[in-house]
Amino acid sequence: LEATLSAAADPERAPLMRVTAWRMRGEAVELPEPATPPPLRLPGPEGGTPGEFGWWTAEVAYHRALEWRFLSGGFEAPGPATVWTRLGVPLIAGEAVTPLQRLLVMADAASGVSAVLDWEAYTFVNVDLGIHLERPPQGEWMAMAAETRLGPAGAALCTSVLHDEAGRLGASTQSLLVARR
Repeated sequence: LEATLSAAADPERAPLMRVTAWRMRGEAVELPEPATPPPLRLPGPEGGTPGEFGWWTAEVAYHRALEWRFLSGGFEAPGPATVWTRLGVPLIAGEAVTPLQRLLVMADAASGVSAVLDWEAYTFVNVDLGIHLERPPQGEWMAMAAETRLGPAGAALCTSVLHDEAGRLGASTQSLLVARR
């Protein structure tokens, strides 16, 4: 599947955003034992600490769409973080949100929760987001264990292990453009 977002005023100009996705059939496969290690289970969201973006004060914005429960790290603590999230608003009014949609909304924040630079001194924009799943997500709560690593030439890489309440379900990657503000 592919979609491209272009400026309405100049649709012939370079695309503003592009998304591609592969749809794969879901079919149970008998595997030899032990084919994979048992899924790692994180402590549940009830044990996490609520998180707030102290520097992001807009009342209506992305960060307010999710409930945040940090198991480690935080928005104000530079470095790796593990956080549970729950989407608190529908993506489209009147439509139920799917577990996959909940996961995708959360995964976009991996480089934000694991930021290693001062938000006011640097910008670090994710120029791509890759989601790689071992199985379909389930339930309301989604979690990620995210880490951002800086390179010496204005780039960084954020990787995250993705979880739901049943355990590990995949990984995400973000390539980051890093610059001084």
